Amino acid sequence: MNKFLAGLKRLFNDSKDKTVTQLILAVLRNGQPADGTAANSVQVNVAGSGGTPVAGVAVNFGVNAGTVTPASAQTDTNGQVTVNVTNTAAGPVTFTATLGDGTASQSVNLEFVALAAAPKPVVEVGNTTIVGTLDAAAIAGTKAPAAPALSPLEKARADFEAFAAFVEHGVSVLGADAEADLVALKGKYL
Repeated sequence: MNKFLAGLKRLFNDSKDKTVTQLILAVLRNGQPADGTAANSVQVNVAGSGGTPVAGVAVNFGVNAGTVTPASAQTDTNGQVTVNVTNTAAGPVTFTATLGDGTASQSVNLEFVALAAAPKPVVEVGNTTIVGTLDAAAIAGTKAPAAPALSPLEKARADFEAFAAFVEHGVSVLGADAEADLVALKGKYL
């Protein structure tokens, strides 16, 4: 008899607060990369008038951008559903949960962050720095051939050509009156 009464009491208490009065969203994870894989998470909580969780309530989910998984679900025994949102574009996304019967709806803003740009590889070959895509030999770990060593005469010629280019450029930018100053700067900077 006591078990029967306890069962009736439990049935009565469980059924008296099935009216949904609260739809609460809790952001569990936010600020994920906008890579289409990393997910921001939202916990949807459904409660009755006494604040007790309500199980088995249908809830639909939507976003203004990206993808929400699942698109709809029923609350568990704790009156909760956890939802994941992914996106491939950085910026804000509005997540909305709506009760299946349409009587309540709540929204929350989530944020997706831009992916950091991958650094470009840098390879130095002699006096030249290459920034960008490497060829198959560089990827395989082989070194690019070193620049041939210059003879003293070739080095002097290269230095003179650099000096002449420096002075010619300076004269074209600053005018012929600056030639003497540019020649004086040669010893300091070249």
